Amino acid sequence: MTEQTADEQMAAPSPRPRPLPEGEGTTAPARGIGRLAPLLAALALIALGVLALDGGRILGLAGSARSAAGGESPQVGYRAPDFRLPTASGGSVQLSQMRGKAIILNFWATWCAPCRAEMPAIERVQKAYADRGVVVLAVDVQEHPDLVRRFVDELGITFDSLLDTDGTVTQQYRLNALPTTFFIDRGGTIRDLAIGGMTESTIRSKLEKTLTP
Repeated sequence: MTEQTADEQMAAPSPRPRPLPEGEGTTAPARGIGRLAPLLAALALIALGVLALDGGRILGLAGSARSAAGGESPQVGYRAPDFRLPTASGGSVQLSQMRGKAIILNFWATWCAPCRAEMPAIERVQKAYADRGVVVLAVDVQEHPDLVRRFVDELGITFDSLLDTDGTVTQQYRLNALPTTFFIDRGGTIRDLAIGGMTESTIRSKLEKTLTP
């Protein structure tokens, strides 16, 4: 007996169905469905679980849409999401209480080389624009307060360093890279955004745009 090739097997006609004995035409399908009942029940439960998970995802997206509809979102043209964080010096800052000030909101970490490189430029700009109501809030991302304090002292930073130790605000602002800087106008609206290190001229340019009514 020779073996058939795959192509021959695919082309071969299906065997003729076995005739059912008299009376089995109705009972056999019923028995088949009975055997499949547990499998069908399991599939139904899985489908319900998928719907529940998808519903949760949809609800999450709907929540984001409601937030954006309310005007609060970490995007240019929207009101900056509010938060309260402790500072490295022992105080605390709430963003919404800074209304009337132009804010440079910078997310950084001590291990981030571009963050370290741009810090002196941010410090110089903050001092140059202080009389125009410009405030820098530098949010450190998930590091120990002692490490942050040592870094700030080393570079001679005078603006507020905030501690996002659990990453809540970082997630709230949907960060994908460090440093990331938001330029927020006096009314609390994000006017510009920078991802990556900035030169002093870039900071000044974006800040001027933010200060323009």
